[in-house]
Amino acid sequence: MPNLPRIVRSFGIHSLYFLNYRSLTHRAEQEYLMRERLHEVVIPAVLFTCTLLAALALGMLVVTAPWLAAGDPDSRLLRLFAHDSTVRRTGVASALGLAVTAFVFFRPGVLRKKTTKPRRPPPSTLAGA
Repeated sequence: MPNLPRIVRSFGIHSLYFLNYRSLTHRAEQEYLMRERLHEVVIPAVLFTCTLLAALALGMLVVTAPWLAAGDPDSRLLRLFAHDSTVRRTGVASALGLAVTAFVFFRPGVLRKKTTKPRRPPPSTLAGA
């Protein structure tokens, strides 16, 4: 007989079905854990990174627009960012808002605070009635 566990050899084919069922449930459990990790770790990390990159790109556009507009006068968007102070202020505020959104909603677990304050025990004596 091949190298099967002793319990399989002693109980026969029904034990093989049981072992196959256990392996299927283990596989389903692993898939569930992977899906859970995807929702808890991977998606927030990707959204965090993308939001910070969008904020950085918008901030860089505001900062570099005057120099880029000097070299390419045909681009209306660069001229708008280079010369209109309202658009520049709105761009800076939007970049800061995107960065705050990334840290508030999509912050990865590494950057979260995990310290909790220890609870004080209830008083041993009660005053009053």
